[in-house]
Amino acid sequence: MGCTLPCIHVQTRDNQTDPAGLAILHELVKRRCPEAWQAIFSEQQLDELGKASGGDLRDFFRLIRDCLVKASTRNEYAVSDKVIMQTLNHSRREMLPIAEKDKLWLAKIHATKAAELESIERLPELARFFDTKLVLNYRNGDDWYDVHPLLRDEIGG
Repeated sequence: MGCTLPCIHVQTRDNQTDPAGLAILHELVKRRCPEAWQAIFSEQQLDELGKASGGDLRDFFRLIRDCLVKASTRNEYAVSDKVIMQTLNHSRREMLPIAEKDKLWLAKIHATKAAELESIERLPELARFFDTKLVLNYRNGDDWYDVHPLLRDEIGG
């Protein structure tokens, strides 16, 4: 049986970057690779991956892995900004397309930071948003939600 983990706060409810959350992600990388991580990624690149993941730990480490694979196929040791952009674009394309009806609901979630569940009959659709990580869950006193950062341009957010 799996469990749902809330995301690390890489942003605040008002869509501002949360440096404390990014520092947590840096610390996790440092503990996993204490000797060489700075030779592979810059701090700015890790911040970009952290913000793009929305603070979802699995997504963050998947983005790192994908960057490393792409860089290794180019015989690069240090990950280039070009590889970061290719990885983020690839990850975004995996979540597309989004139905127009879903875009409207996702835009409401992004604007209000609430689930915006109109009726219980739509609960399976909301569950699909969570299961596919179109919507991420944050906690700091109470639960709040936001659309995955890689999709915000798609929904006009």
